Amino acid sequence: MIELLVLLFFSGIFVKIADEFSDVFEKENYFGIVFGTLYGILLGIAISGNFIIATIWVGIILALTLQNKLNSVAHLVGIITIALTIIFINNFELNLALAMIYFIGSFLDEKLNDFFDFNKAKNSAGKVLKFIAKYRLITELFAIVLAIVFAEPLYWFGVLSFDIGYQLVTMVSEKVI
Repeated sequence: MIELLVLLFFSGIFVKIADEFSDVFEKENYFGIVFGTLYGILLGIAISGNFIIATIWVGIILALTLQNKLNSVAHLVGIITIALTIIFINNFELNLALAMIYFIGSFLDEKLNDFFDFNKAKNSAGKVLKFIAKYRLITELFAIVLAIVFAEPLYWFGVLSFDIGYQLVTMVSEKVI
């Protein structure tokens, strides 16, 4: 399990770096593609290597794709690389019903985040929701519930390890940029 969590942690780092390069179009053609490829390989290996990880990340990736959040060359390369890695390893199975729970959580996270990108929180309830939106905690909460219900911590740790890597780069980039 530790190996999967390390793969997901570094995937989170590389996804956020690809995001950063995607924001600067000229650099995306080089560095964004490199980091998209790296996270695609790592996520593809993790998804192929574990039923639970596949369940989590197929749901999340479908939600992000449906909402057009994977809208850059770097992320297109990342998604294609994930698919090619899964095909190459040829070991893929998931629980579609549970993947839909992650899909719903991720979908709600992105909707809430988009809402607060365009609206200011004026009261304490709004500030709590803004915090939840900023860190996309709905998926985390769904994952914690699944981990408890199924007595399998990987349902949560599979999201948490990625998010730690992603948020680490977010904090660094906010201070640097």
